[in-house]
Parts: sequence; structure tokens; C-alpha cells
Amino acid sequence: MADDSVGANDGALSGAASFTALGQVGGAIDFAGGQVTMPASVLLAVDPGDKVSASMWIRPASFAASYNTVFDSAGRHLAIWIESPAVGWAGAGGGNAGLAYSPGWTLDEWQHLAVTYDGAIPSRPYLVYRNGTQVASWLSGGGQTFTAPWIIAGNPSGGGSPFA
Repeated sequence: MADDSVGANDGALSGAASFTALGQVGGAIDFAGGQVTMPASVLLAVDPGDKVSASMWIRPASFAASYNTVFDSAGRHLAIWIESPAVGWAGAGGGNAGLAYSPGWTLDEWQHLAVTYDGAIPSRPYLVYRNGTQVASWLSGGGQTFTAPWIIAGNPSGGGSPFA
């Protein structure tokens, strides 16, 4: 169980995912091919004009041959993938777009990832930050709705590799 510290939206670990004491701030989850499934209620309260952010510490162990899913939802309502240190993908509203990360991600180093969505800004609603610096952005047309469970380190929309 991945406890929600401020609400009742606990996530469920599956596969080989397990807790470890080796996190950046306290413990962490070692995914090892597993994932965490957050209930749809985590994102269901979001209206098309709302602001949403996802923030986490990540420590990539490898970059697989295909994109590594950091998080996703069926229908790609809010998703981010890292394919290589400088290349990735973002998913929104059923579509996806290529990203160029600059500066790129590094292996075996804790890095802070934040993804924001501002439904009130139609020209650039999704932004990606690495260690507090904006490293990528993409357009999705705004008006996003969220209706599916949110998966951390797994890819319910198909393809790709789990986050390592």
C-alpha cells in the first residue's frame, strides 16, 4: 500500500514493486518491473480549467530500448516517459508528443520531477521541470479531463517499458 499522506487515495503496489529505505526523502519504491496504481479519484476532481501538478523524486537506473514510463493512465490523460537522457514523450488527452529534455536526465542520481497542467492557458498547458528548472513543454489543446486510474511506473496505454 502506498499511503496518501493528505487524503484517502492510497495506491496499491503490484508486481515486483517494493519499499526500500534508500529514498531521497525517507523511503522510496523500488519498481523492479512493478508499479503503483492510484485510484481514479486522485485526478477525477480535476475540471478542464483547473491546475494540476505531479511531483516526485526519481532515480533512473537505466534507459530501456523503448520509452520508460514514469507515469501514465489509460487514455493518456496525464503521462510522462523518458526514452533517453535528452528524449522523451508526454501524453495528454489520448495523444502524445515528443519532448526534448534540456538538461537531460542522469542515471543513478536522485532528480526531482514535476509536471504541471494549467487548463486556463491554451497555448502551453503542460510543463515538465527537472530539479526546479523547466526542461520541456507541450501543447494539448486544453480542456483536459481525467477519468482513469493513474499508474506510476507502468503503461496502461500500451507499449514502452516500465520505469527502472
